[in-house]
Amino acid sequence: MSVTRLNLAPFVLFVGLGLEIACSPAAGEPPQTSDSSGGETAPNTGGGMTTGGVVGTGGVGVGGGGMPTGGVVETGGLVGTGAMTGSGATAGAGGTLPTGGSPTGGVITSTGGVAGSAGIGGATGGSDNVGGIAAAGGTPTGGETGTGGEEQQVCTWAEGPSATNGGLTCYWFAQGTAIDEQTCPGGYKTYCGYCGSETGERPQGGDQVWCPIYDVVSTVQNISTTHFAALPPGPLGDNGQNCGMCIEITYQGRSVVATVVDSCPSCLTDEHVDLSLSAAEALGMTEQIGQVESGVTWRVVGCPVTGDIQVNFNGSQTRQVYFQNPAFPIASASSDGTPASLIVGFWDFGKEMAGQEVTLTDVMGHTVTATVPSAPGSLGVQFELSCQ
Repeated sequence: MSVTRLNLAPFVLFVGLGLEIACSPAAGEPPQTSDSSGGETAPNTGGGMTTGGVVGTGGVGVGGGGMPTGGVVETGGLVGTGAMTGSGATAGAGGTLPTGGSPTGGVITSTGGVAGSAGIGGATGGSDNVGGIAAAGGTPTGGETGTGGEEQQVCTWAEGPSATNGGLTCYWFAQGTAIDEQTCPGGYKTYCGYCGSETGERPQGGDQVWCPIYDVVSTVQNISTTHFAALPPGPLGDNGQNCGMCIEITYQGRSVVATVVDSCPSCLTDEHVDLSLSAAEALGMTEQIGQVESGVTWRVVGCPVTGDIQVNFNGSQTRQVYFQNPAFPIASASSDGTPASLIVGFWDFGKEMAGQEVTLTDVMGHTVTATVPSAPGSLGVQFELSCQ
């Protein structure tokens, strides 16, 4: 597979192994949504001439002067540190060609360059700031296209679902997400098996709002993003094969990354996204703007994971395992060479998996092998966050 850089009408859901039923809102009220399965840069430090300047550390005389330390030829001189070919010079560290040139570091400006401040480096320091014609480190740190350059590469899944003119709605768990005390004690369980919690409630009476952004706070366990979302069954894939993937959503010049934790069967199109309230707010939606019909783009990106893949079981069934917090969605799972079946977000191995070895492969082709813990927790491994 090739890899490149990288409406839903709200609904009420009833869980019966991933089933979700959409209901029409009462007259005069905005529609409600719910979930499934249980719920819903420039030059761098080091520039043209750099430390030591044309002559060297301390100027022309002895100890950083003419020929001895830092002189024309030695450290800091025309050839030495900070000179034409020395550290930080035209061809040295931070110069135009090798280390610190156009890639890492600036082309002209640098610490101790041609026009450094009086004293440190240079004949008497030069006319401008410490560190060259412009200032220490050039235009900013990071070089024209080097370290911290113009734009950091984003690892994307080119073959994954995407949208070029989608829509948005907001949702929260109290709209109908199921509570599963065995899988998520005291909390909500989403279609993908993620456990969530929620505080606050939507204002009642009077002019009701569509998105109770400042009244309801929802959180989800085992995700690496602040925001989460639900996708229609098509983009979510059969039985939730895209559960846990991260999508970058852009609307009116704003972008957020959210983890897909839920299903949205009542979404109007496959390009639609049901947003958590925090994501809706970040994209500029308000209490009165509960639905966006068009102008939304989104794509699959690698999740910004910092920890390992997490394990949860489908209630007391340890043969049915949810693998959460992956860098990319899981494409296959097996144990002792026998493949598991994906069923509504969890993998069914046909045997008790606590203490058993499992092999997982993600959609990018990365593979990990580890032992499933006896209780919900870390698998101890993570997929490589790479497009290779």
